[in-house]
Amino acid sequence: TIDLIQRLKQYEENAFVDSKPIILSGHRGVGKSQALGSLVHWARKNGWIALYVKGYHIMTAQTNIIKNMKFKTKRGEVLWDHPVYCMRWLKGLLEAHGDKFRNIKLRTGISDLPDFKGSTVFDLVEYGSVMYFEAGSVCMHLRNEMKHCVEYPVLVCFDDVSAMSQYRTSHFGDPESPSIAPKPLKGYRFTLNYMFHEWYDEHELAYGAMVGARTGLPSSKAWDMLHCRPGLEYEIEPFTRKEADALFEFWERHKYTSIEIGGRVRDYIRCICCGSGSEMQRYAKHL
Repeated sequence: TIDLIQRLKQYEENAFVDSKPIILSGHRGVGKSQALGSLVHWARKNGWIALYVKGYHIMTAQTNIIKNMKFKTKRGEVLWDHPVYCMRWLKGLLEAHGDKFRNIKLRTGISDLPDFKGSTVFDLVEYGSVMYFEAGSVCMHLRNEMKHCVEYPVLVCFDDVSAMSQYRTSHFGDPESPSIAPKPLKGYRFTLNYMFHEWYDEHELAYGAMVGARTGLPSSKAWDMLHCRPGLEYEIEPFTRKEADALFEFWERHKYTSIEIGGRVRDYIRCICCGSGSEMQRYAKHL
């Protein structure tokens, strides 16, 4: 995480000229999501605007899905919204960046949102946070606004790049002609996923950086999933024996485990979990 923060600082010092997308790679449970979360926390604490989405959560969200009537993919494919998830995401952005959004004027003409008369990014996000059928479109409009933002550095984080290519079978509803029909759908066809997919595709942030995470070892396929030019790739390695011991000691101090876990048991758990922090945590909790 420290290396990533130094990289982002370097990008900012150079006004994000020639900054490259970054992908974190590693096996499941080694801490990729935690690293992204730390980056988002650091960015917001240091005056950046951080847009963060977990692609896997979108793929598994148990909420209604509706057809987006305003935006399509570059290949003309229909996009689908999770209105509840989009509204929740926009409300989170208001809480984190409301003051900054008030200082950013809208740069693109927005004429397709019913009764919207706002002039700032704050007005746009606030509108989307309460408008069920328009929340997905507001997310896409926000993307178009943020790519032009120069008032603050923008950090775009997407967790689980592989969600772009995964299929999901779900129920779809059309706001104009309600219907229910289970269909398979690739992950990038969901609005929140696609706005990040297209961001990486064009790398069109005027003043910002992009970081993604994927499960697996470094591979050119990660960039193929995002349809973008190769950037920087960091491999997050499994916990070493020393790191695992420190983790177990932390859990014991905070009473996360009911018993003290000896060295041989720690080694056994680390081996069967392949050094995955989240898997070791599950085992330790049930001892």
